[in-house]
Amino acid sequence: MAPFGVRCGVPLEQFLEPTAGEPANGADLKRLATVQTFGAAWPRSEVLDTRTRALVSVAEAARDQEPGGTSGS
Repeated sequence: MAPFGVRCGVPLEQFLEPTAGEPANGADLKRLATVQTFGAAWPRSEVLDTRTRALVSVAEAARDQEPGGTSGS
């Protein structure tokens, strides 16, 4: 699979593999949701300007690194 995006410097593909307890088609849903979020919708500059998108990305990365923060949501 060709890389379609990177989140906080980490390739997204590693998060698309099925995990324990997920149905067989769970990976398909994760792939679709991830591609739509990071590959199709996020780059649309007519919705959010570059500065606002950068601020959202930094805030999310900071939240994910905070002790006790909820990572990945």
